[in-house]
Amino acid sequence: MVGVLALLVPVSALAYTGVGLSTLTYEETTHELPADFEALAIDVSSASVEVEVRDDIDAPRVLHSYEGASAEVTAPDISADGSTVTVALPQTKPEFRWWAPNVGSGDTLTVELPAGQENPIDLDVTSDFGFVALAGEFGAVNVESQAGAMEIDVDANTVDARTRTGLLSVSGTMTDLTLETTTGYIDAPELAVDGTASAQTATGAIDLGFSEAAVPLEGIEAHARNGAVTVALPREERLSAQDVAGYSVNASSSSGWTDVAVQQTAPGEGVVPVTVSSESGSVDVHYGSDDWDGAEPGDGSGGDGDRGDGDRDDQDRDDRDRDGQDRDRGDQDRDRQDQEQDRREQDQDRQDPDRA
Repeated sequence: MVGVLALLVPVSALAYTGVGLSTLTYEETTHELPADFEALAIDVSSASVEVEVRDDIDAPRVLHSYEGASAEVTAPDISADGSTVTVALPQTKPEFRWWAPNVGSGDTLTVELPAGQENPIDLDVTSDFGFVALAGEFGAVNVESQAGAMEIDVDANTVDARTRTGLLSVSGTMTDLTLETTTGYIDAPELAVDGTASAQTATGAIDLGFSEAAVPLEGIEAHARNGAVTVALPREERLSAQDVAGYSVNASSSSGWTDVAVQQTAPGEGVVPVTVSSESGSVDVHYGSDDWDGAEPGDGSGGDGDRGDGDRDDQDRDDRDRDGQDRDRGDQDRDRQDQEQDRREQDQDRQDPDRA
């Protein structure tokens, strides 16, 4: 029986795809990049793109891998114009078979750059469709995709990441940050930004968190049309590298609750403006949970040992939730008692017809 099943697997693949598994193509090639350049542009049609700065290589290179049904694999086109190197990869066209669907193809373009460069390169990535992953130290980073998730963990001057459809997951240290997606979740809970930070989505939640290393002194903006928006801020006194007098928060929601659990300060010098909104979803601005050093609330120790107003508000919400749950359980108990009373009366009616 096992032998029969083993024979059926390749036959099934042949019946569905029009090719046997043995005819699938896998190809991997390596291409050298020029030694000295200041900017790298990557333009792909439909491929996964990975760019990584590594300390175990001496020269930049491109690795291209393809797996699919086409026997003619499209190689990356590498060109140089002054100080800018461009790596382009059109989509590999699968072979046409009218009698069966084409086997799905997949291109992966991996760019590896040596660490320790005196001037980190500027990076520009454009993709029609595909996953993008960036890691390392760069100058300016610009990423744009029509459809595809992005995972970015960089140390850069500026980061501008935009996709129409897909998750944006961003972390790292930068001067300015811009994130935008039409449909997708923006997840950036570990940021150190000292200039400006902006996040916007039409459909999806936004989660921004800033560390004690730096907050955007020139302002934070986070806007969602349909989705919750959460911004976590470090306490002012713990920003030792910056002179922050406080936060001026403007939070609003057309349909959803709004909670601002940080100390409000009037606009002025050293005050970070924070503008957060959602047309349909909750809005929450609070101090980061890692700011609490473990002291029990209300222990009288004061200073860093006490949890702030945001933590007390969280506790109040938890208490209200528990009260609501208790009320719900009480209502359920009363409903069960009423149902039991109705059953007893029905039993009595059946036993004593004259009573009915």
